Amino acid sequence: MVLTGARAIGTSSDTYRLVWYQNTGSQSTTDNFLNGQTWAIQTYNAANDPDGNPSVGEDGWTTAYTYSQMTPHPDLVAGLGSGTGYIVFSGNNGNWFILDINADFNTTAETLYYYGPVTPNSLTFTQVQAVCYLRGTMIMTDRGEMPIEQLREGDRVVTRFGGLREIKWIGRQQFRGNKTFGNEAIRFAPGAISQNMPQRSLYVSAGHSMLVGDVLVLAQDLVNGITVTRESSRDTWDYFQLDLGTHDLVLADGAWSEVFADCGTFRSKFDNAEDYRRRFPTNIAPLLPQFCLPRPNDGAALRNAIATVAQRALDKRGAEVMGRLDGQVEIIASPFRVEGWARDQDFPNQPVALEILLDGEVIGATLACLPQHGNASRTRQRFVFEGDAALTEAELRRVVVRRTLDGVVLNSQTADQMGQMRGHLDLVSATGVIEGWARDLEFTETPVTLEAWLDDSYLGTVTANKARRDLTANHGDCAFTLRLNRSFTAAEALRVTLRRVGNDAQLNRSVNTKVPQELAA
Repeated sequence: MVLTGARAIGTSSDTYRLVWYQNTGSQSTTDNFLNGQTWAIQTYNAANDPDGNPSVGEDGWTTAYTYSQMTPHPDLVAGLGSGTGYIVFSGNNGNWFILDINADFNTTAETLYYYGPVTPNSLTFTQVQAVCYLRGTMIMTDRGEMPIEQLREGDRVVTRFGGLREIKWIGRQQFRGNKTFGNEAIRFAPGAISQNMPQRSLYVSAGHSMLVGDVLVLAQDLVNGITVTRESSRDTWDYFQLDLGTHDLVLADGAWSEVFADCGTFRSKFDNAEDYRRRFPTNIAPLLPQFCLPRPNDGAALRNAIATVAQRALDKRGAEVMGRLDGQVEIIASPFRVEGWARDQDFPNQPVALEILLDGEVIGATLACLPQHGNASRTRQRFVFEGDAALTEAELRRVVVRRTLDGVVLNSQTADQMGQMRGHLDLVSATGVIEGWARDLEFTETPVTLEAWLDDSYLGTVTANKARRDLTANHGDCAFTLRLNRSFTAAEALRVTLRRVGNDAQLNRSVNTKVPQELAA
C-alpha cells in the first residue's frame, strides 16, 4: 500500500479529537467504525477554554475544515479500517486518510510504503527513499549489455512484455553522509533467484521489485543472509532508475527486474525530479502504481516466492551449518494452520527448515523465511504452514514444530518456568477474531501461550508477543490476535475463554471485553 505525501497533521503538543455527526440509526450509537458514517477531526486551543481542560465541555474545540467530512471504509483494504490503532477514511476534498492513533508520523510530507502482513495492530510503514539500481548494473539493450549510468533517454532496452522500449527518462539518486543509513543496497548473488539469474552479483535498493516465478517481490523481503544480503554501509550510494512510460521488466545483470512505476508524488524522491517536470509539465501521475504483474503484500503466492529463493539458498549453504535455535509457535488454528517464527542465533537472517509433527510422525514441512517487520523482530524469520488435511481439535493440540536438522522443538516452555499471569481478553468478534494481551509477571522475557476454548471445544492456540503501543512501554510486547475460520453468536462470544498452556490459568475478561452485541448495538 502506498501513502503519498503522508504527514502528521500536527505536532506532539497539539490536541485533537475525532467526533461523529449526521449519523443515524444504529450507526449513531456504535463505537465501531462503519461505512456510511460521517466523522470530523476537531482541534483544541486552550486559550479559548476558561478551565483549560480539553476533556471538560466544548470550549476550546473547533472543527478542522480539511477533516470535517470523513467517511470510514472498513472494507476498503483487508485488515484495515477495523483495527484498534488505525482507520481508513475518505475526505470531503477527495483525499484519503489513515488515522493512525499510535504512530508518530513526521510533520514533513513523505511517501510511505506498507509491506507485509495486513493484520490488525501490525501496520508497519517504511519510508522508501530509493527504488533503483546501483551504479554499475548492466542493463540489456538492443546493443547488448550496458552500465546503467551510461544509458541515455531514447536508448532502447529489452523488456519482458513490450519487446524493445525506449527510455523516456532516467531518475538519479545519490545518498551521502547520514542519508546513507537505511538506503544500503541489497545484493543478489549469481543464481540467487533461479538458474543463472542473476548471471553476476546484482545490487538494487531495498524497495526494488524482482521477478520470482510469476510475481514481483521486494528485494528486502528476499534477504536470507546467504544468497540475498544487505550490504554494509558506504560513504556514498549512487542509484539510477529507468522510466519507460509504463511499468515493465528489464534484464539487469541477467535477472528480470522492474523499471519505474509512477504514482502520487513518488517521483519527487529523485534528485533530478525537477528536470522531469520541466520536460513533461502536463504529466499526471496515477494515485497508485500500475504494475505489470501482481506484487502481493501477503498470501500464499508471496510466501511461495520467498520460500523458493530461500530453499535455493539453503541448498547452496549445505546442511552442516547450524547454530542455537530460538523460536515460537504463535498460532495453531483449524482446519490446519500453524504460524510462528524461528531464528538461528548464530546465523541470523538465514532460513530455518522446520518439520510439522503429529504424535511423532512428520506430516508436513515448511521454511521459516518470511520477513518480520519492526526493529524488535528484524532477525526473526516467520513461517506459515497450511496443511491440506483438516485436523480434529484434539489433533491440533498435539501438533509439534521442530527444526529439521536436529529435532529441536520450538516453544518448549515447561510448567516450572511459569509465574503469575496478568492480562485481559479485549475482544471476541462476530467474525472470529479474538484479541487481548497477557504477560508473565515473573518470567517477563518469556511470552505467554494461550488456548482459546468455546465451552469444552478447542478453537486454537496463540502466543501473546505482539507489539501494541498502549502496552509496550509498561508491559513489553504481549498483545495477541487470533483469527479463526468461524463466526461467533453473541451467546457464544460470552462463553469463549483463553487458558494458558501449561497450567490452564484463565485470562481475565471484564465488562470492557467487546462481544458482538456491543459491536452491533
